[in-house]
Amino acid sequence: MLDATGVHAVSARVVDDGDLVTGAGVTSGLDLGLYSAGGRPSPNPCG
Repeated sequence: MLDATGVHAVSARVVDDGDLVTGAGVTSGLDLGLYSAGGRPSPNPCG
């Protein structure tokens, strides 16, 4: 059903799609926070 709308489900807890980073649920929020803090260095972290 999702494939018909162009959605591709993945089983990863944290997904980085370039300009969008999402977490899989409540408990993966910690993983997302750690990933954001150390996994994506940026000269402008707020933008």
